[in-house]
Amino acid sequence: MVLKFIYKGIYHLIHPILRPLRRLFLFVSKRQSARVLLIYKNEILLIRNIGSNRWSLPGGGLARKEAPEAAALRELQEELGITNVYTEHKLGTYHSHKPGQHGNVHVFVINTGSLHHKRQWEIDESRWFKLGNLPANLSPATARRIGEYKNGLRNISTFW
Repeated sequence: MVLKFIYKGIYHLIHPILRPLRRLFLFVSKRQSARVLLIYKNEILLIRNIGSNRWSLPGGGLARKEAPEAAALRELQEELGITNVYTEHKLGTYHSHKPGQHGNVHVFVINTGSLHHKRQWEIDESRWFKLGNLPANLSPATARRIGEYKNGLRNISTFW
């Protein structure tokens, strides 16, 4: 228990410093990731990662040979303890060309039957928001994805 507390403290101190440094590397492999628009009735769950002041969609990288939807579901369980879900549809596959973030981002619209979630230590904050009352400090990509969802779009293929 003490080691976990120490590790968590070190992570919270070091992560905000190291995260921007990944962009300094000249070679970057393509990375696949999955993000989730987690919906409960007229609300969406957003997270704020350590070292960021912007709200974003939960998700993370795909493991080797992992299907994008399986990764999305795994990330919901690992980061938020959410398992009671069903996939409504795939919003789209987006192509990221930002320094340090080359690759595809697969976004799924997933519904849950409960507002209950348990934020894990690697996330600074998680909160449900009404779709009509979103925070001002959304990440630009998150704002675009929510707009696409509200407009009823599906199977999008464009830039992140």
